[in-house]
Amino acid sequence: MIGNRSGLAQGLTPFTGSALGVPRLHGNPMAKRTNYTWGYWLEKQVQAEFKKLGYLTISSRGSKGVVDVIAMKPGEDLLIQCKRDGYIPPAEWNELYSWATSLGKIPLMAQKAPSGKGNVYFRLVGPKGDRTQPMEPWAPVQPFLALKIERPKRKRGTR
Repeated sequence: MIGNRSGLAQGLTPFTGSALGVPRLHGNPMAKRTNYTWGYWLEKQVQAEFKKLGYLTISSRGSKGVVDVIAMKPGEDLLIQCKRDGYIPPAEWNELYSWATSLGKIPLMAQKAPSGKGNVYFRLVGPKGDRTQPMEPWAPVQPFLALKIERPKRKRGTR
């Protein structure tokens, strides 16, 4: 049986959203996590991060496709492949790169940060060869907040 009445696959623990909208696991933190569980968790984190930055996001969990998350903002569309270890096989890499460039979108790879806290993003800048992984670090443009700076008021009678 693949799923039960609640829609959860047997043997998987349910997820809940944390205060920041990023999913976390229930129960024993040392419980066995499958590749599907790790991937689901990473995709939900990536989606939550981009939503927080004002992007409209669409995810295709479990589709086994080239794109895991699509993030859109006026003037910027991202096609994101999420990988926990940062490795995308050459065929998947080249397919994602060719799709994104032919559509005028930005191809990204999201992976867990080496520290284990947060995610890091890389822009795919070319097709992948046998030993090359042409990518560069990428970060979303943060909205600029204009701050009004006021000069301190002088006391009367002082220069």
